[in-house]
Amino acid sequence: MKSGRLWGLMLAAILIAGAGLAVHWYFKPAQRPGWVADYVPTDPAAEVILYRWKDEAGQWVLSSEPPPAGVEYEEVSYRHDTNVLPATQTEDD
Repeated sequence: MKSGRLWGLMLAAILIAGAGLAVHWYFKPAQRPGWVADYVPTDPAAEVILYRWKDEAGQWVLSSEPPPAGVEYEEVSYRHDTNVLPATQTEDD
């Protein structure tokens, strides 16, 4: 009888710990591992840090990874539900 109670307590502890991690990753998506992204939704108010710099050709680069060492860049924070891609230009522009 005590063995069943012990297993029940262990299962409850695992479920509580998992729920705590899910809540933490919901509010801090930058801290969650990549494999979690498909299973835990993101808080709509969460912000993401992106890096913006110009490459050798003078084109703007926007990335989740910082540029190589020695390249001047700017950290930009965006909400995950914001469109951060610039509009494309047509030949008529």
